[in-house]
Amino acid sequence: MNDLTESQLNNLRDYLDEQLLNVSQKFQKKFLPGGFQSLDDLIRDIEPYFRVLAAMPMQRDSFLAVNATLRGLDFFVDSIVAFPPAPEPMFQALSLLDSLCLKLVQHGNISTTDTIRLKSLMENSRMVVISKLGEVQGFELECSSVFERTLNDIDF
Repeated sequence: MNDLTESQLNNLRDYLDEQLLNVSQKFQKKFLPGGFQSLDDLIRDIEPYFRVLAAMPMQRDSFLAVNATLRGLDFFVDSIVAFPPAPEPMFQALSLLDSLCLKLVQHGNISTTDTIRLKSLMENSRMVVISKLGEVQGFELECSSVFERTLNDIDF
C-alpha cells in the first residue's frame, strides 16, 4: 500500500472512529438484543478494525495507526473481561494484535511515550488474559506468550 493522501487519511480516520464507536455501542448493549452476546461476537466485529490498521503503511501515517491501535487495544482488553472465556478466538485476535503492535514498533514512527503506553497496555493485556483463563485448563503456554514477540522487541 502506498502513502495515503491527506483526504484518504481523513476518510480512514473517520472510518476507524465510526467502526470503534459501533463496536463500543454494541458492547454497551451486551447480552441485550442488538448487543454482543459473546466474546466471539465482539471479536468478529472488532477484527476488521485491526486488520485495516495492520494494512496501513507505517512510515508516514504511523501517528494515526499508533493512536487507533492504542485506543482499540485498550477497548478490547477492557471488553474481554465482560464475557465468558472464549480462548481460541481470543488468542487469534491477540495474535493479530501482536503482529500489528510489532509492525508499529519495528516500522512505525512511534515515540518513546507511545512505546511506553503500548508496552503497558500489552503487559496489562497479559494479566487480564491470565486472570480470565485461570480456571480454563490447557492454555497456560498461550497465556504466557501473549504479546511476547512485540514485548521482546521493545528495548527498554
